[in-house]
Amino acid sequence: MQQLSLIDKIIYQVLRGFLAVLGILPNFMISCLAETILFLGQFVAKKEISNLRINIKEILKLPQESHFAKMFEKQVFRHQVYAMIESMIATQNPGRLKIHNETNLKQQLDANAAHNRGQIICTAHIGSWEQVAAVVARNLATPFYVLAKPSGNKGVTKFLNDIRMDMNVKVLWTDRSSIFKDMFKNIKSNGAIGFVMDQKPENRKGPVVTFFDRETEFVAGPASIAVKTGCAVIAVNVLRISAFQYRVVSHTLHEAEHGIQDVDYMTQTMASSIEALIKQYPEQWCWNYKRWKFGNYSVQSGECP
Repeated sequence: MQQLSLIDKIIYQVLRGFLAVLGILPNFMISCLAETILFLGQFVAKKEISNLRINIKEILKLPQESHFAKMFEKQVFRHQVYAMIESMIATQNPGRLKIHNETNLKQQLDANAAHNRGQIICTAHIGSWEQVAAVVARNLATPFYVLAKPSGNKGVTKFLNDIRMDMNVKVLWTDRSSIFKDMFKNIKSNGAIGFVMDQKPENRKGPVVTFFDRETEFVAGPASIAVKTGCAVIAVNVLRISAFQYRVVSHTLHEAEHGIQDVDYMTQTMASSIEALIKQYPEQWCWNYKRWKFGNYSVQSGECP
C-alpha cells in the first residue's frame, strides 16, 4: 500500500470513525439512518436512478409509470442501502449478522479443495457480495483472494483493504502488472479466487454470452483460469432475507478436472447461474448499473425512494 498524504489519512480516519460508531448503533437508529440515505438519494443519485429505470423498461418490459415498476424501484434501492449498512456493521460486530446455510457451503468448498486444483468463486452484485467474501474466507481452509479495483483516493483504498483483512480476505488489486501471474499462482497452490463477474469488462474484450435474452459481454478471467488449470467453479451468493438475517445460496457449477476447454461455454454457465438467481430475487440485484447499451433516450425524472 502506497504512503498516504495528510488528506488521505484524514479520510481514512473519518471512515474508520464512522464504521466504529455504526457498529454500536441500536436497530431503530440504523433504520433512521437508512431511511435518511434513501430520502437524500433521490437528489444525489440521479444517474443511478436513470440507469435503473432504463434497465427495468428494457429488460423487464415494465413502463416507468406502472405501479409495479415504481414499487420495484423502491425495493431495489432499499435493499442496497440496508444491505450495505448491515454488512458494514458486521465488520465490527460479526455476531450481529445471522447467516444461514453456511454448512452446505463448507461441504462444497471442502469437496472441491480435496482435489488440490484450486477454486473459482463466482458471485455477482446481488444480495451482499462483501458477505460472500466473509463467509467463503471463514469456511475455506486454503487462502482466499478477491479482485478489487483501487479507489481514486488512497485513504478509501486502505480503508477497504483493512476491512477485508479483518475478514481474513486477501486482495489482488487489478492495477498491478502481475495480476494474472498472481491469480494463476494462487490457484496452482490450491487457493481460491473470488470474482464479482456480472460487471462489464474493462479495457479488454470478453466472451459474449446470452444474458436476459441479450448478447452481453462478460469478463473472461474466471473461465480462462478454470479452463487452463482445471480448477473447480462454485457459484456463491449471500441473500438478505430480513433485517440482519442472510442466507447462503451456493452450488458447484464445474467440479475440478472438468476437462472443459471452451471459455465461452463456461462463461455462459456462470452467466446463466447469475440470471437464474436474479429472477428469483430481482430486487436484490443492482439494476442501477449501466450493464447494457440501449441507445440514446431519456427517462422521465420523478420520485425515488
